Order: sequence, then structure tokens, then C-alpha cells
Amino acid sequence: MKKSVLFFAFATGLLLASCGGDSVNDPDPQSLPKDAKMSITLQGTPVSRSTGALPSDNDDGEKNINRVAVGIFFSNDNSNKVNTVKEFASTDLSGNKTPLITCASGTGQKVVVVVNAPANTFVDTDGKPKVSDYSGFVAKTVALSGTVETIEEVQQQTSTNLPMSGEASLDIAAGATISNFSVDVSRLVARVSLSSFNTQFETTGLYPSAEFKITDVFMYKANSTSSVQPDLTIFPAVTNPIGGIDNLGAATSYTWLTESIAGTATGGISANLLTSKYWFYVFGNNTTTATEQTRLVIKGEWDEDGLGFSPGTGGDAVVYYPVVVNQLQPGTEIKDGATPITVAGDKKGDGKVYRNCTYDVSVVIKGKGGNTPDENISPANLNVSIVPAGWSLDLSQTVVFE
Repeated sequence: MKKSVLFFAFATGLLLASCGGDSVNDPDPQSLPKDAKMSITLQGTPVSRSTGALPSDNDDGEKNINRVAVGIFFSNDNSNKVNTVKEFASTDLSGNKTPLITCASGTGQKVVVVVNAPANTFVDTDGKPKVSDYSGFVAKTVALSGTVETIEEVQQQTSTNLPMSGEASLDIAAGATISNFSVDVSRLVARVSLSSFNTQFETTGLYPSAEFKITDVFMYKANSTSSVQPDLTIFPAVTNPIGGIDNLGAATSYTWLTESIAGTATGGISANLLTSKYWFYVFGNNTTTATEQTRLVIKGEWDEDGLGFSPGTGGDAVVYYPVVVNQLQPGTEIKDGATPITVAGDKKGDGKVYRNCTYDVSVVIKGKGGNTPDENISPANLNVSIVPAGWSLDLSQTVVFE
């Protein structure tokens, strides 16, 4: 796959002038003269979220740059020790301002760029680095809650503060001038959306009179943090997975991982019941353990006899249809564009969530859902279609629950 597809470039130019300094073999890298100068040009435009307005691949909100951190690290001669670490706020980047970084010269230096991490993630209030080397820098974490804004007193995920990271190597020679040097960055999050929901209760099926009313869609088992590691092959550890309104077993339910839907009870065979797409941002998740995989969950009211929903009366209940994101299994069709995926592999259909990818989910229900979002529903009771698209990987997933 081409790099332009795998990485989301955001036009970061790094220009070095008047570079000079001693060898990086100096036993104390910080004693080297910081006489090289690096200027940074950044571009980005914010777009706010509204339900149903699914961000497109051209949505500048998902390219928005509010803050930038740049770390420059010496080569292995000095165990990738810090050369310079600098953070820039939006006020440093606006208008025609050109932020400057001073650094020492050396060969094979690593340049890491992190976008939209909170202030003082990498430096203290005096501007001094909080880390001593490359490994400490890329191990710093960002929280999924950083994608949240309070809009009209309601917390919502928005497209305007997505964390990103990227890396490149560079020789900084004394007296050299290097122009048009760029670092490609990719988003640390994936985008998961529910685009279609249908009922298909057939007269010859198990539930010929059933009706279902969708009330909510939410994320479940989403990682709460991610390292800023620019290596696309490295996943964050699954710690403190969070979820929406029914985040079972956890002290907190996260309303911003939930979208409430004012649905009506529908039986028989329906057209798409959604008037809008519902979408969320989540971090990568590489587990294949069923209880820890990231899920998109549909919640609603189940009316088995079609006579109205009466909780606690036999066949009536609140039920859940959990869709394991990017999981290829019976009852599930996954497409890469228009091409169906038949065998899991190459980031497709393996039940893992990959950063900088989108997953578009369509669901058809033919039978009764489970009692909790943890319960695995027979694929025969749910058809799910997942299409990742747009970013480095864009899949669609269709699931049928029978």
C-alpha cells in the first residue's frame, strides 16, 4: 500500500539553517552547542461535530492542529538521548508566526512530531524536557477524553482535536541548510460509525411478530489511553477499557461514547431505520480475546409479540447487539471498498482495531439480542457489514443477527 495512503500527511515542513556543533559522540549530549535552527510550518482548520454529519476524508476538522510537540534525538551513539524537545501552542502557530527550535548537529537524528497532545506532556512549565531519551518520549500517553468538548453543556467527541504522531530521520550537519524536510503523521485513533440498521423479522422465522425499538448506540471496551509511539505496528496496552452508558464492571459510564436515538418500534422487514450516521473515535486495540475486544453496541427494547413493550413480561426485555469491530465471522461481511474480505489478514477482519483506519458498520437483526453488551450473539441473529474506508484503511462491515 502506498505511503500516501498509509500515512496522513499534514504539511509539516522542517527547515534547518546555520547548523553547527560538535560530534554527538560527546558523553554528555546536552553539553553540545544548540546552534542549529529549525522552523516549523503547520496547517489545519477546525470543523465541529454534529450528529449525522459524519466527517469525510476531506474534513479539515480531522486534520486540525491545535498543539504540536517536536522531539529531536541523537543517533544510537548516544542511546537516542534528547537533543531538543519543544512544545508549541495554537497561539505559537497562528497567523504568520514561525516557531523556532534550536538544536545540535549530528547524523541519523530522529525527529518525532506529536499533534494535539495536552500542554506539558513532554516539557515542564519551564520548558525543560520531561524525558531523557527517545523511548521515554514515545512512551508518553494521550487520553481518549482529549477528543471530547463540552458543547451546549453536553460532552461530545469532536473531530477537532485528534492526536497524531509521526517520525523521520535527519542528518543535521554543521553549517548545512536543509529545506522542504517533512514528517508524515497519522492519527492515533480509528473512526467507527454505524451507518445502517434494519430489522428483518420474517413471517416464517422464529420471531414473526417481534418488534424492536433502538434507543442507543455506544462503544464498549475502548482503550482509554494510547502511547504516542509513531510506529504503526505498535499497539497500546489494554488498560482500563472504557465504554458508553452500560460500561459494565466499571465505575464510570462515558456518555460521550454514547449516542441516544429516538427510535420507534419496528417489526417485519424494514428499510434503514437511521436518519443519520453515528460515529466515534477509539484507540487501537490488538487483542483477540473476546472479552477485551472493542465493540460497537446497539441497545434497544425487544417486544416479542408485537403488542407493546412491557418490561418483565416474558419475551419483552432491554437487549443488546454487540458488534466486534473488524471481526470476520459467520453472519458478517467485511469489505475493503467494494471488495469482500474472505480471509482475515493485512489488518482486515482479524478482530483488531488499527489506528488511522475507519470502520463503517451496518446491522440487520432477525432475532433477539443478548442481556448485556458482553454477551456474544449468534451471528445467525445479526448481520453486520463493516467497511473500513478513507484513512489508511477504510472497511465496511455488515452483520446479520438471526
